[in-house]
Amino acid sequence: RSLYAWKNGQNPLAFVGLFRNFAWLSSNELVAHWESNTMLLRRGDFATEGWWSPNWIPFLHNGGGDLYCVDSAGLGGSEPILFFDHESERRLVEFDHLEAWLKTVVESFEADCWREADGEMIPVDSDQINTIFRKNNPRTA
Repeated sequence: RSLYAWKNGQNPLAFVGLFRNFAWLSSNELVAHWESNTMLLRRGDFATEGWWSPNWIPFLHNGGGDLYCVDSAGLGGSEPILFFDHESERRLVEFDHLEAWLKTVVESFEADCWREADGEMIPVDSDQINTIFRKNNPRTA
């Protein structure tokens, strides 16, 4: 909530991915993605159990149906960040919690690991990004 109190997502007309090729959802977009997937779940449209959970709060999207979500029912209250690939039933926990994701993003930008090109952020130093990721995410790295 504090993150959204500070800034309500990115300008949807200026699609430059904040993280990889994912843009930060506004609160209205967040609700729309959550409601859409939750409605599909409740209607039984997902072929596999565990495809979607109402406990997953999307905050990043790539415009093609893939999302990064906070798992609000995470074990031990950690609320991990998972990657929702709309074409796969596999759900990967990529960060232990939102603070680890944010710290990774900030540190990788401060280390000049990214450059903007053609509307997305391109990694220019993947080794350094991976080092920052492992440092901030020891359990998921």
